[in-house]
Amino acid sequence: MQCIGFIVLPGFQMLSVSSLSVFELANWEIGEPAYDVHLLSETGGSIRSSAGISVATEPFDDRNFDTLMVGGSVVAGALTPGVIKFLRQGVERSRRVASTCIGASCWPKPVCWMAVARPRIGTARENCRFGSKSEGGGKIAFS
Repeated sequence: MQCIGFIVLPGFQMLSVSSLSVFELANWEIGEPAYDVHLLSETGGSIRSSAGISVATEPFDDRNFDTLMVGGSVVAGALTPGVIKFLRQGVERSRRVASTCIGASCWPKPVCWMAVARPRIGTARENCRFGSKSEGGGKIAFS
Protein backbone atom coordinates (compact mmCIF):
# COMPACT_ATOMS: atom_id res chain seq x y z
CA MET A 1 0.00 0.00 0.00
CA GLN A 2 1.30 3.45 -0.89
CA CYS A 3 1.20 6.06 1.84
CA ILE A 4 0.02 9.48 0.63
CA GLY A 5 0.48 12.56 2.83
CA PHE A 6 -1.41 15.79 2.12
CA ILE A 7 -0.37 18.91 4.04
CA VAL A 8 -3.38 21.05 4.91
CA LEU A 9 -2.59 24.69 5.69
CA PRO A 10 -4.95 27.03 7.57
CA GLY A 11 -7.19 28.74 5.01
CA PHE A 12 -6.68 25.97 2.43
CA GLN A 13 -8.90 25.97 -0.64
CA MET A 14 -11.37 23.10 -0.94
CA LEU A 15 -10.39 22.62 -4.57
CA SER A 16 -6.90 21.55 -3.50
CA VAL A 17 -8.12 18.63 -1.35
CA SER A 18 -10.53 17.49 -4.07
CA SER A 19 -7.47 16.06 -5.83
CA LEU A 20 -7.42 13.34 -3.18
CA SER A 21 -10.55 11.80 -4.73
CA VAL A 22 -8.32 10.11 -7.34
CA PHE A 23 -6.88 7.90 -4.59
CA GLU A 24 -10.36 7.16 -3.25
CA LEU A 25 -11.60 6.15 -6.72
CA ALA A 26 -8.47 4.10 -7.42
CA ASN A 27 -9.01 2.13 -4.21
CA TRP A 28 -12.66 1.58 -5.17
CA GLU A 29 -11.78 0.49 -8.72
CA ILE A 30 -9.04 -1.89 -7.54
CA GLY A 31 -11.39 -3.32 -4.93
CA GLU A 32 -8.92 -3.04 -2.07
CA PRO A 33 -6.92 -0.27 -0.42
CA ALA A 34 -3.87 0.53 -2.56
CA TYR A 35 -3.51 4.09 -1.27
CA ASP A 36 -3.49 5.11 2.39
CA VAL A 37 -4.24 8.86 2.48
CA HIS A 38 -3.36 11.04 5.49
CA LEU A 39 -4.31 14.69 5.98
CA LEU A 40 -1.44 16.40 7.83
CA SER A 41 -0.84 19.69 9.58
CA GLU A 42 1.83 21.11 11.81
CA THR A 43 -0.15 20.65 15.02
CA GLY A 44 -2.77 18.11 13.99
CA GLY A 45 -6.44 18.59 14.79
CA SER A 46 -9.09 20.60 13.00
CA ILE A 47 -7.94 22.92 10.18
CA ARG A 48 -10.40 25.42 8.69
CA SER A 49 -10.63 26.04 4.93
CA SER A 50 -11.15 29.38 3.21
CA ALA A 51 -14.80 28.31 2.77
CA GLY A 52 -15.21 27.74 6.52
CA ILE A 53 -15.25 23.92 6.33
CA SER A 54 -12.86 22.15 8.70
CA VAL A 55 -11.04 18.85 8.24
CA ALA A 56 -9.38 16.62 10.84
CA THR A 57 -5.60 16.28 10.42
CA GLU A 58 -2.76 14.27 11.93
CA PRO A 59 0.31 16.11 13.26
CA PHE A 60 3.58 16.00 11.32
CA ASP A 61 5.78 13.05 12.24
CA ASP A 62 8.80 11.21 10.89
CA ARG A 63 6.99 8.68 8.70
CA ASN A 64 7.99 8.25 5.07
CA PHE A 65 5.45 8.91 2.33
CA ASP A 66 5.41 7.59 -1.18
CA THR A 67 3.88 10.93 -2.19
CA LEU A 68 3.75 14.11 -0.10
CA MET A 69 1.40 16.81 -1.38
CA VAL A 70 0.59 20.33 -0.21
CA GLY A 71 -2.34 22.58 -1.03
CA GLY A 72 -2.28 26.35 -1.05
CA SER A 73 -3.69 28.79 1.45
CA VAL A 74 -5.20 32.25 1.36
CA VAL A 75 -4.01 32.96 4.92
CA ALA A 76 -0.88 35.10 5.27
CA GLY A 77 1.70 33.32 7.39
CA ALA A 78 0.21 29.82 6.87
CA LEU A 79 3.58 28.63 5.60
CA THR A 80 5.35 28.59 8.97
CA PRO A 81 8.98 27.61 9.64
CA GLY A 82 7.67 24.25 10.90
CA VAL A 83 5.85 23.59 7.61
CA ILE A 84 8.95 24.58 5.62
CA LYS A 85 11.09 22.23 7.73
CA PHE A 86 8.63 19.37 7.17
CA LEU A 87 8.59 20.04 3.40
CA ARG A 88 12.40 20.00 3.30
CA GLN A 89 12.43 16.69 5.16
CA GLY A 90 9.72 15.42 2.82
CA VAL A 91 11.91 16.08 -0.20
CA GLU A 92 14.49 13.71 1.29
CA ARG A 93 12.10 11.08 2.70
CA SER A 94 9.39 10.87 0.02
CA ARG A 95 9.49 9.36 -3.43
CA ARG A 96 7.79 12.45 -4.82
CA VAL A 97 6.59 15.82 -3.53
CA ALA A 98 3.83 17.76 -5.28
CA SER A 99 1.39 20.61 -4.85
CA THR A 100 -2.15 21.13 -6.03
CA CYS A 101 -4.18 24.15 -6.97
CA ILE A 102 -2.49 27.33 -5.67
CA GLY A 103 -0.09 25.25 -3.59
CA ALA A 104 2.67 25.99 -6.10
CA SER A 105 2.59 29.63 -5.07
CA CYS A 106 3.16 28.76 -1.42
CA TRP A 107 6.44 26.90 -1.97
CA PRO A 108 9.40 28.89 -0.74
CA LYS A 109 12.29 28.90 -3.20
CA PRO A 110 14.71 27.43 -0.63
CA VAL A 111 12.63 24.23 -0.56
CA CYS A 112 12.69 23.99 -4.34
CA TRP A 113 16.37 24.84 -4.67
CA MET A 114 17.22 22.19 -2.11
CA ALA A 115 15.52 19.59 -4.28
CA VAL A 116 17.36 20.83 -7.34
CA ALA A 117 20.68 20.81 -5.47
CA ARG A 118 20.16 17.13 -4.61
CA PRO A 119 18.72 15.75 -7.85
CA ARG A 120 17.36 12.26 -8.16
CA ILE A 121 16.57 10.46 -11.37
CA GLY A 122 13.09 11.43 -12.46
CA THR A 123 10.89 12.41 -15.34
CA ALA A 124 10.31 15.86 -16.79
CA ARG A 125 7.04 15.99 -14.83
CA GLU A 126 9.02 15.75 -11.62
CA ASN A 127 11.08 18.85 -12.39
CA CYS A 128 10.65 21.89 -10.22
CA ARG A 129 8.64 24.62 -11.92
CA PHE A 130 7.67 28.17 -10.99
CA GLY A 131 5.13 29.32 -13.56
CA SER A 132 6.66 28.80 -16.99
CA LYS A 133 10.23 28.70 -15.66
CA SER A 134 11.55 25.17 -15.25
CA GLU A 135 14.61 23.94 -13.38
CA GLY A 136 15.70 20.40 -14.19
CA GLY A 137 16.78 17.68 -11.85
CA GLY A 138 14.38 18.14 -8.94
CA LYS A 139 11.58 15.91 -7.80
CA ILE A 140 8.94 18.49 -6.99
CA ALA A 141 5.96 18.72 -9.32
CA PHE A 142 3.14 21.24 -9.41
CA SER A 143 -0.29 20.72 -10.94
